[in-house]
Formats: sequence, structure tokens, C-alpha cells
Amino acid sequence: MHLHGKIGCFSFVVAFLLNLIILVATFHLHSPELSHREEKSTIGFHYATVISFVFLIISCLLSRICCQGQIYEIVWRSILLGSCQAFGITVTSYCSTNYLSLGWYISVMSFFHFSEFVVTSVIRPQNLTSESFLLNHSKAYGIAALVSWVEYWTELWLFPGLKKSYWISGIGPSVKNITNLSLEAFTVCAVIRVM
Repeated sequence: MHLHGKIGCFSFVVAFLLNLIILVATFHLHSPELSHREEKSTIGFHYATVISFVFLIISCLLSRICCQGQIYEIVWRSILLGSCQAFGITVTSYCSTNYLSLGWYISVMSFFHFSEFVVTSVIRPQNLTSESFLLNHSKAYGIAALVSWVEYWTELWLFPGLKKSYWISGIGPSVKNITNLSLEAFTVCAVIRVM
């Protein structure tokens, strides 16, 4: 594995563990204050959001002070994905069922983007850059992500009961993941034929 890959893995794991410990501790410290489960879960989601955002800002500022150039670009992206992974797991585990699919979505997407970086680090270390995370790989991808977020929040606002039906919440991400796997398989086949 390339040195930058090791630095990225270290940054991801540290950010993930620290953020997860802080989030879980916060949920356990504030759980006696709230008696109603749904109220606790909704307020918990807001706590988790604020805590993760503050953790991310502080971590990125510290990494900016400690790192420069390409290493900084890799470190802050790894911290972002590690923090998102911890946030997604916390939302899935501790928050209202309305946010269950959001927690899974954030966890899966964080893992996907980080695993792209790790795989590139192992298989093609000479091509490893901060772009290997595939966070901004195309305008169409950014638009699709934005539309999915708007759809999620609009649906939660207009039809909050739908988010409690696990089988409905699982259809969209399942179709998206199957499509992504098919496109990746097609891309790999195209690259192999070109070689």
C-alpha cells in the first residue's frame, strides 16, 4: 500500500473512532434527560449532527496546520469520510426510525468512497491522488446526489410515516447500488478491453 494510502487509512480510522466515541457518549449522557423515546431520538439526531459537524471542522483545521499539499488533501477527505461513517452508524443505532435509511445511506456512501481510495492505493499506487476518493467525479453524480437528498427531506417532511416502512426505504438504495455495480462492472470490462 502506498504511503498516502496508509496516511488516509489512519486518518479515517482515527476520525471514525473519535467521532463515534464522542457521539455514543453524548447519547448516553443525555438519555436520562428525555423521557419520550421519539423526542429523544429526534433531539439525538440534532445533537449528532452538530457534534459531528464541530468535530469535522476542528479536525480539518488541525490537519491543515499539521499537513500540507497532497497529504492535507488526502487527510481532510479521510477525516470527512470517517466522521460521516461514525455519524451514519450513530444515526442508524440511536435515532428515530424516520432517520434509519439516512443513517444507512450515509454509512454506505462513506464506505464506498473510502474503499475506492483504499483499492486504488493497493492496486494502482502510482495513480493514487486525492481524486481517488471519487467524491467529485462528475457533475451528473453531484446532481444525482443533490436530488436524492432533496427527495429524502421532502419525503420526510410530507410523508414521515413512509420512512418507518423498512421495505419501502430499502427499495431506492438497493436499485441505486445494483445500478452502480452494473456500471462499475461495465467500466472494468471496457478498461480491460482497451488494455
